[in-house]
Amino acid sequence: MSGNQASAVPQGDIRGRTRSEFESDTDQPAATRRRLEETRRPQWTMSSSVEDILLGGSTNRNNMKLNDFLRSNLGDRGVVDTNENVAMEMFFQDPEMFIQNERLLRIITTSLSYKELEAINKLHHEGVSSLEEWRDYEGKDTVTPLVSEKLNRALMQLLCEERREAGERAARENQVGFTLTTTIRCVLFRGRVRVKDMKLNDFLTMEMECRGILRANWNVLLKEFFIDPTRYIPDAGVLGEIQTTVAYARMEKTVREEMGLEEVVRRLQENGVDFLEQWRDYEGKDTVAPVTRRKLNGVLTQVLREERREAEERAVREEQLGITLTTTIRGVLFRGRVRVKDMKLNDFLTMEMECRGILRANWNVLLKEFFIDPTRYIPDAGVLGEIQTTVAYARMEKTVREEMGLEEVVRRLQENGVDFLEQWRDYEGKDTVAPVTRRKLNGVLTQVLREERREAEERAVREEQLGITLTATIRGVLFRGRVRVKDMKLNDFLTMEMECRGILSANWNVLLKEFFIDPTRYIPDAGVLGEIQTTVAYARMEKTVREEMGLEEVVRRLQENGVDFLEQWRDYEGKDTVAPVTRRKLNGVLTQVLREERREAEERAVREEQLGIT
Repeated sequence: MSGNQASAVPQGDIRGRTRSEFESDTDQPAATRRRLEETRRPQWTMSSSVEDILLGGSTNRNNMKLNDFLRSNLGDRGVVDTNENVAMEMFFQDPEMFIQNERLLRIITTSLSYKELEAINKLHHEGVSSLEEWRDYEGKDTVTPLVSEKLNRALMQLLCEERREAGERAARENQVGFTLTTTIRCVLFRGRVRVKDMKLNDFLTMEMECRGILRANWNVLLKEFFIDPTRYIPDAGVLGEIQTTVAYARMEKTVREEMGLEEVVRRLQENGVDFLEQWRDYEGKDTVAPVTRRKLNGVLTQVLREERREAEERAVREEQLGITLTTTIRGVLFRGRVRVKDMKLNDFLTMEMECRGILRANWNVLLKEFFIDPTRYIPDAGVLGEIQTTVAYARMEKTVREEMGLEEVVRRLQENGVDFLEQWRDYEGKDTVAPVTRRKLNGVLTQVLREERREAEERAVREEQLGITLTATIRGVLFRGRVRVKDMKLNDFLTMEMECRGILSANWNVLLKEFFIDPTRYIPDAGVLGEIQTTVAYARMEKTVREEMGLEEVVRRLQENGVDFLEQWRDYEGKDTVAPVTRRKLNGVLTQVLREERREAEERAVREEQLGIT
């Protein structure tokens, strides 16, 4: 059928159409939108038959006989025995042969039921059995308007649903995060429906009320059509009307944008740029159109900043984890900070310099290498000069040099056998480390030792809350509820209380109970020892240690006399040989135990009495 015939479909004012079915109802609440989607979800598919759509799924109307049709629609009027076996298909060919009454014949042929059956018969003869074939049918104007409208409505509903689903897929894609392995095509087309791949006949159905449809164009895509519209719609009048519509202008603009993006993808692929990671190191960014370049740079910056944010979160989580004496020096010094020295130069230039200075040769260069000799990696003096005058450059250089300084500290300490915090505790060369770093390490070490001290005190408190019995040891009674500082290491004490003065590696395993017997043996420097001995902390610790050593001596002597447990102390005759304070402590605990036993015995007696035992 010619384009002229196709163009005769009743149109209305297609220029007046401004709102496209391609637009989604994104301004509606989600729940409302879901309910609307359920109610408007099409019941047909492209493979649905024309017969099913027009007859509502009825299986017997299309093959009915003439008399059956008359009985169903006209209450037996016109029924004659001679027409009993006449098929409706035969009647369509020559109605006057079977119904001679002109008035009755006019009533029959003008009824909707007749027109539907007639249209089905006509379409079948012209090879139109399904909705898909109707979409590309050029003779829509030869079909009764009511029938044509019904089929077009089903087709429109189906195309709109397909479009809606495509929009939802695009929206879901847009919510998925980008990574450096995301393709350039995916970045540029993410979140948009690719209308360039829409079929021309679908567009004409949805936007032009089927104007201009030709069966020969059944598989033509919009990206092909907009290259040469006259090739696919040769009727100049029809094409002219279509081209004056807002829908045409909007669609042409969108398709050309997409074709432009495809061209960008193709050229970048020719230059070995398929993924976002390769775009990062691409030197030819200036050859890409500004809008597209900004899109790619924006997404790349977003990805790099997300990686940076995740690195910062990891650093925060690391900082919240407890430090112990087995923590490495590197772990202490870099704890809670993102190591920017290991950031790639091109990533820095992307995030902070809008990609200025990027060279593909630098794809794997780290900032710690760059700041040693910037001119080696950015030889263009003008570009480098611009970069070096920025606040971001100065801030990053300062941070990287700080980190490189910390790495040098780690290296030197490792050369001296100091890899862990425990080894730092006993290290005599602390004064060779820069003050800021030394304070950091000493502060963390002090924190660890105080935490160990706190845990020891909590254990002592828990022990004190446990009940004592006659089988409790004398040592357990005397040391109950107190932290035994006599077993603290000398170097730990000097770290916590003396800011590491007097520490010697040789004393790494010396305990305070050994130190206070002969302090000069362990700190031979008289000046340093004198300073330490004048402090309140020294006096307090010496007093506590000597008290504990006195208690240990009591335990030893009692053990020599066969008194290891509280029960044995009860019967011990030599109590007067023990110092009064210690004797009162042991007697007080023993009395408490005996009274508790007495109380329990009385409670048992009461319970027995209540049970009626005599």
